[in-house]
Amino acid sequence: LSLRRIQAALPGGTTLAGDGELSGSPKRLVFDGHTTLTGASLQRFAAWAKAPLPGLSGRAAGKFSLETAIKWRGRAVDLSGLAASIGGGRLSGTVTFDWSENAALDVDGVIEDLDLTGFGTNLLDPDKLIALLRPGKGQGAAGSSASGTLWSKMPFDLRLRGARIGDEAHRLKRFDLAIGRKN
Repeated sequence: LSLRRIQAALPGGTTLAGDGELSGSPKRLVFDGHTTLTGASLQRFAAWAKAPLPGLSGRAAGKFSLETAIKWRGRAVDLSGLAASIGGGRLSGTVTFDWSENAALDVDGVIEDLDLTGFGTNLLDPDKLIALLRPGKGQGAAGSSASGTLWSKMPFDLRLRGARIGDEAHRLKRFDLAIGRKN
């Protein structure tokens, strides 16, 4: 089935649009196409989507956009050519996430000109960064316990590069991070 254009209005002044090919069976649908998500309020959209983004404020709570090629197959999604704008910053790269029995996450991205102040307090504090990068050892993403969760056991590869990232207390002129876990 070819979808020439599909569009939906979502909360937060958000529009989801896409096109592509839908195939497979009801138990294993495959979508291969392109999608855009743009919105006036990330805070309102995140609340509607039940996304764990508490405490958004300022520019972080406002306008956002995402554009990507997408391949969805059963319990896995590949995003390539991803370009996003959030909190005044730009993100680009690829993401592959598989949440089947062989769960895995692969992220390769670039982040530029991002002010993290509106996403939480002191997010670039070295102790907080270490806690985020060591899920299963106490606190995981968003400050919640990660032990026993998919994240605490899942193999992952995370490669991030960027420039001009900061919060209220720290500023990174440039960074290059590569971290991973294998089963």
